[in-house]
Amino acid sequence: MSIDRRILAGSRLTSAQCRSSGTTADRYPSTGGVRMSNEAVRRVGRHVDYVHMPVVPWPDHAFLAPLQNLDIGDTKVFLGIVHHTDTIDDFRRRRDLACKNLPEFGIGSVCGYGRVDPQEAHDVLDPHADNAAEL
Repeated sequence: MSIDRRILAGSRLTSAQCRSSGTTADRYPSTGGVRMSNEAVRRVGRHVDYVHMPVVPWPDHAFLAPLQNLDIGDTKVFLGIVHHTDTIDDFRRRRDLACKNLPEFGIGSVCGYGRVDPQEAHDVLDPHADNAAEL
């Protein structure tokens, strides 16, 4: 039995292309995230509500250009362009570059926040509110 048949009807179904954190960032181009998202949406036997793809801190056009090859129908896209160690200008740079390759997307954090000390949660969440206010 495929996993999509075990998920309760009415539940949101998502696909997150986590690149982990640290040294794997340079080895995970968005080409892989796009390919995985396309395949997840194509192969799952029900609607996928959204896909999430993290974005490295300093992407260039080549990293984000594969977003133009997303073929996921009406599935929403959330890009992990919020990095809690950044300035608002860093966020704007990633956002503006992503907009050149994908006309519509939501914002999210990069992966790995489950490893953040709970005492530092406000340091992680505050930049999200600041970045969302920019939209």
